[in-house]
Amino acid sequence: MSEKRPAANTLAPQPIPLTVGQRRVAVIGTGTWGKELVRTFAELGSLRAVCDSDAARLAVQPNGTVRHYGRVEDCLRDPGVSAVAIATPAFSHFELVRSALQAGKDVFVERPLALTVRDGQELVRYATNSNRILMIGNALRFHPAVGKLKDMIDAGELGGVEYVCSSRPSIDGQRAEENILWSFAPHEVSVIIGLLGELPITASCQGGDYVGRGVSDVTISQFQFAGGVRVQVFVSRLRPFKEQRLVVVGSDKMAVFDESAPDRLVTYPRRDWKHPVPTAEETPGEPVPIDATEPMKVECQVFLASLNTRLTPASDGSDELQVLGVLDACERSLSSDGMWVMVKPPSRSELHQQRHASSSHKHEQPVCTGISAAQA
Repeated sequence: MSEKRPAANTLAPQPIPLTVGQRRVAVIGTGTWGKELVRTFAELGSLRAVCDSDAARLAVQPNGTVRHYGRVEDCLRDPGVSAVAIATPAFSHFELVRSALQAGKDVFVERPLALTVRDGQELVRYATNSNRILMIGNALRFHPAVGKLKDMIDAGELGGVEYVCSSRPSIDGQRAEENILWSFAPHEVSVIIGLLGELPITASCQGGDYVGRGVSDVTISQFQFAGGVRVQVFVSRLRPFKEQRLVVVGSDKMAVFDESAPDRLVTYPRRDWKHPVPTAEETPGEPVPIDATEPMKVECQVFLASLNTRLTPASDGSDELQVLGVLDACERSLSSDGMWVMVKPPSRSELHQQRHASSSHKHEQPVCTGISAAQA
């Protein structure tokens, strides 16, 4: 049985104003994604420190009032650091998040939170019991096009959703620690769960290990939902180009979100498909206006706001346990050459504990679909 999610749009919460300098963040890991977090927190006036074991990368980070650390232990001992943002490879997330929580820091960590459901449960439980903020990063969830698409689905503008297809190929270095399913798919799965408002009931996943044996470089995951919706998620690190495209097919319209296209969100009619003999005819798309919002800036604002107000952020532990449960089903299917397996939703006790903690943090943050912020 599928686990229903709230109908409200939780994809783009309204950040609460924060007095600059009230909270100080250390960014751990300054690779491709980490350096963007460094830039964003610095622009928001909340960057206290950067931490990276690579001296060359650390040397080019902001200096002056921003402290540099080559060791995580030293960074976590800094009394001026009240929160950390972790942007290291996924295999290191569990140990780093646990260490940060044990050091009394609030945590923002890029997806996935951990590489197993059990490890994710341990971290969520620790954060809840110690009254620490734990936010799991996914800038896609704060993209104005995704927020608009969520509004359109909830309003029935596409008709009933029938099929969703997500494609995310890229050029990415082969990793011995985790396969592409855990590197890329968590972001896509999180967005799709948010858009549809429920968990899949079954999953199937197949892949290939073409660079390093035993570590998949390509996976294709399929999901079935209780209401009949079918979903396909394709991720790969063996493409000579980057792409991030999400297609939602409704009974009346189709919507395409393409991160690299001039028009990020476009709808297409399906009127000709309703005839007994469908007409194979391309129809022009209709661009959907969206706000000029930088998703990462909104995401970081939401994290900073939660540090100030102690309200549970939009992308919290209970959301991540659902994503990890879906990925676990995909992993089990992958090891069985695509056999359909049941998705195990988080237990009611886990969700109750997390939601009780959320209510003890006063109220949910207000949500909206369009947030004005500087465009990168």
